[in-house]
Amino acid sequence: MRHRPPMPLWMQHLLAVSIAVACGALVAWRLWRTLRTGQGGAGNCCARGCAGAKSSTTERIVFLPAEMLTRRSAGRRT
Repeated sequence: MRHRPPMPLWMQHLLAVSIAVACGALVAWRLWRTLRTGQGGAGNCCARGCAGAKSSTTERIVFLPAEMLTRRSAGRRT
């Protein structure tokens, strides 16, 4: 098997910088679409669900305080 010569240092730097610029451009483009046109895909849904999705049955979630979760002893029942 032949040994390939190593990649030149300038080519490694060029590759790393071009990948970083491409990622930054993608983030900037998505941010622009989200803030200016509202079509970026972020923020379309909230905790109650998407506006376009119609759900006929909604499950109700009730949060209990931690004090209500402790067990009571048999003598303390009221």
